[in-house]
Amino acid sequence: MANFQFQQAGLELTYAAGQDENGNTILKKSSLRYIREAATADQLNTVAQAVASLSGYSFMEAVKTQKQYIL
Repeated sequence: MANFQFQQAGLELTYAAGQDENGNTILKKSSLRYIREAATADQLNTVAQAVASLSGYSFMEAVKTQKQYIL
């Protein structure tokens, strides 16, 4: 039977950086690597809010990405 083995996780942050001439939202993204496998949603939200406060842009969303080996 196949199993998953954690490889790495990251956190992708998306910001609204204004609007273009057509009124579409301009998106900016940043990412953090080496997130612990056991990091909780509350912990990641705290980090996302803290990083976003330093960016100067309006915070939109945070997404946890995870890579796993299939064994």
